Amino acid sequence: MGRGYHMGFGFYGSYFFIIIILLILVLVLISNKKTSAPNPFSLKLLNILKEKYAIGTISADEYKIRKSVIEELTFTCAYTPLLLERYANCEIDSKEFFAIKKEIENPNTPPVVCEKLAKGEISINEYQSNKI
Repeated sequence: MGRGYHMGFGFYGSYFFIIIILLILVLVLISNKKTSAPNPFSLKLLNILKEKYAIGTISADEYKIRKSVIEELTFTCAYTPLLLERYANCEIDSKEFFAIKKEIENPNTPPVVCEKLAKGEISINEYQSNKI
């Protein structure tokens, strides 16, 4: 009766242990894949972009590029939403968007200048020529 040490469930104990570990791993992976509700501001920008595409202001390729930028961009600055809205309205191109984004995220750029850049009150070229 019960001599020695037992592994629990005999030879099959290690299989049960592996199955439990795999189930935990699957649960962790599934819980990480849950996405949060879409940001209402991003949805607004995407609707603006869809409208621009529908009326023919931008091409299909340009639509895809702008859509991916809007969906993937995180707001690291208070002026980024203003800039994104201009971008969705096709007021600026991608090159200008990223140049302005770089400047408004620069901690050395004064907030007043960041706001003017984001709103389009001054262009990136004007700012860079006056900065030098």
